[in-house]
Amino acid sequence: MLMLDSKPWERIETAFKQASDHFGIPQLIEPVDLFEDYWSDERCILTVVVTWYQFLTNSQYAQVYASRLNHVLSQCLEISQLAQQYMTKLRRWVQWAEFLLHTIQIRQLAAGHHRLDPPEGLRPVDADRRWNEVTTAERAFYLTHLNALTKQANLKHAGRRFDRKLSIFAAWLAENEQLLKVTESADAASFRSEMSIILEAFSQITSTSDSQISHTANVPPKLHRITTARRKHAAWLADAEAYVDIRSQRLQCVLNELLSDAVDAADTVERMSKWTLLRTRWAELQDRFERRTRGLKAIEDWFYCLVDVHDLLDRLCFRITELNTCDSGKTVQIEVTLNRIRDELSQLDGWAKVVEVTCLTQANYSQKVTDSDDSKCYPVLRDLYKFAGDYVDRVREIHLTMSHNLVRLNRWNDQKRQAYELLNEITEELEWVKVS
Repeated sequence: MLMLDSKPWERIETAFKQASDHFGIPQLIEPVDLFEDYWSDERCILTVVVTWYQFLTNSQYAQVYASRLNHVLSQCLEISQLAQQYMTKLRRWVQWAEFLLHTIQIRQLAAGHHRLDPPEGLRPVDADRRWNEVTTAERAFYLTHLNALTKQANLKHAGRRFDRKLSIFAAWLAENEQLLKVTESADAASFRSEMSIILEAFSQITSTSDSQISHTANVPPKLHRITTARRKHAAWLADAEAYVDIRSQRLQCVLNELLSDAVDAADTVERMSKWTLLRTRWAELQDRFERRTRGLKAIEDWFYCLVDVHDLLDRLCFRITELNTCDSGKTVQIEVTLNRIRDELSQLDGWAKVVEVTCLTQANYSQKVTDSDDSKCYPVLRDLYKFAGDYVDRVREIHLTMSHNLVRLNRWNDQKRQAYELLNEITEELEWVKVS
């Protein structure tokens, strides 16, 4: 249609000017730009359409907001007019009543009659008193209704607040349960790998001869890691207990507010059941924390035992090296070294007995609990019972093998000493014969 006109840009310019004057739509392009070429025509049309759509949409929203505001203001004006009419009519009625009573009393005085004294309940003072009673009752009703609404709103807010705090506490519990589960699995995997290295070293010990005993398991760093894990676990448990104490107090306070009103009894009972369930879950989580505490303490004691047995093996290796460097003719020195080795072996046997009484007993009790309920055991204790039993068996095997070898060496040293004594006697006899 614009193409049929001789000067179409004038019509476009008129439309843009009216839109700018009446609707506040800015003129972003010149009308001539619409007729330069195809591509500029398309871009200009898109610009105009988008701009007009945006401003018309905003004007529609403004119209909706204005209509809503107009409705609210109309109600306020209507209420104000009614209140003004009430005050005017009430003031006129009071003036009319006072004027009428005053007129009656004046005419009675002029006629010599007694002045009219309205009966009780119909005097102006009585009207004022009744009016005050009405306003007082209305005020009391308003305050009661307002208190009820406020209480109901506070209870709803308390319910939402309790649900929100309960959901936060439930999420915290789930997170700590999952984290503790992962930590227990990591403890079990780390303990298995470390004990596999140590048992492999002991397997090499039992497969070699006594003179080649050496151990390569590096126990002190492992003990340091266990001690660090115990301290971190203690800090974790302390933080968790402090958090639960604070959270429990807040939840209990909100729950007491809800229990003080019996309007939403069903919702309150449901919230109490959820809170009881979460407290049960926390008690179970506390038990798991305590089991891990005892388990880490048992592992730390076990690694201390490993440090002790490694010290014993170090001293035993030193005595064996000392025995290997002794001159075969020095039977007294060999005997002293063998006695020291016997003392080391007796200490090794005492170590095995101590481990059986402490670590194996506790781990065995844990294993029995596990057989009855798998969720009530720290998983590392089961591995501890297995590895400690294998370790004690290997130590007893070393003790038994070296005890047999020690008996043979003592017998050989006694025979050698007797042979040297007999040789000395023969030498003395020969010297005596030569002298004779």
